[in-house]
Amino acid sequence: MLRHLLLTAVAGLCFTTASARADGSGLALLYDQSVVSGGTSGGASPTQHASTFSVQLADDFVVDDDAGWTINQFAFAITFTDPNGTPPGQPPYDIFVYPDAAGLPAASAACEYPATPGTLDSTLPGGQINVTVPLAPACFLPPGQYWVQVSPVLDVPYSLWGYNTTASAVLHEPVFRNPDDSYETGCTGWTVISACLLNPSGGTPNLQFQVFGSIGAGDSIFADGFDG
Repeated sequence: MLRHLLLTAVAGLCFTTASARADGSGLALLYDQSVVSGGTSGGASPTQHASTFSVQLADDFVVDDDAGWTINQFAFAITFTDPNGTPPGQPPYDIFVYPDAAGLPAASAACEYPATPGTLDSTLPGGQINVTVPLAPACFLPPGQYWVQVSPVLDVPYSLWGYNTTASAVLHEPVFRNPDDSYETGCTGWTVISACLLNPSGGTPNLQFQVFGSIGAGDSIFADGFDG
């Protein structure tokens, strides 16, 4: 039954192309996966951080500057798939940035930010909802491939949300895990989403997100865990 509810939440959603936006902080846009190849986004994939059920999604990006990146903020284009709609107030978010390990997130995070305050904006045209989450301290990443995983710290009755997705595939396919298998997917470790969930577009589009910060090392946490 739980697996059926999860698949129904995915299959019942379709969105026009939407993009996460900067918050006017003056940070550089380092990576933009908010709109790809025009068209419409394929749908949304549920994720949550609730007391009983934990469903997590991650997508990858590439740090392509030799000096590395200092990441100060992520932005995500999302929707809430729970019948209760958008939760009141501003929930915190768990954000983890993982190095790549053979096409999947590594076992240990490079930077982690549990229960981090963010800003949820549901006033945008077309029903678009954006979440921006500043990182404090910032996360410095040397060149390479990384995965970002964000989960709202929510509980019932506002426990399901979804990412808006891109029109076409970018880099690796997003990965999914449900550690306690409460949704009966069988994907208790990181697994490509197509092996775990139905996709409403019939393909494997990626998650819409943006990375903000600066090139080089600033006042940040290095990927080795030391302050910079």
